[in-house]
Amino acid sequence: MEKIKIVPAKAHEAQMNDEDIRHELDEIQTFFDTRSFSFQDGTINFVIIRGLYSHIERAMTVVGVFVNTTGKTICGLKATLQFQSRTQTDARFGEIALELPRSFLGEIKQNEGFILHLKVPVQGLNAKKEKYEAPELAGAVKDVEVAFPT
Repeated sequence: MEKIKIVPAKAHEAQMNDEDIRHELDEIQTFFDTRSFSFQDGTINFVIIRGLYSHIERAMTVVGVFVNTTGKTICGLKATLQFQSRTQTDARFGEIALELPRSFLGEIKQNEGFILHLKVPVQGLNAKKEKYEAPELAGAVKDVEVAFPT
């Protein structure tokens, strides 16, 4: 498996001067550099990094990375995501439908990944726990459609 390079989506490029954003990008690059993944060729994958839960909002901000292993550069993405807690099986997460056009995404090459923060409605999580690490969360990506540059 080739190394995954974390890049900003086109819409986030202007934020790369922000120290916190740069730190997150470096932290997530290290996450990918120190782990091995068995992505299937010809696919788009979503890797969960962490979840930040707000009991007041009854929502979790899921931080994750879409990884392009389609074999081609992509410039648009539509998908549906569903999450669940591995530790609190009675928790219910809302389904998220995404549509990321070229104006947002830019071009993501083979073996590149871009970070997204997704706010997901959730019921049934522990009010006192605010941070969930990657192994505590699971997810599924379905109905994936990608656009390729012409």
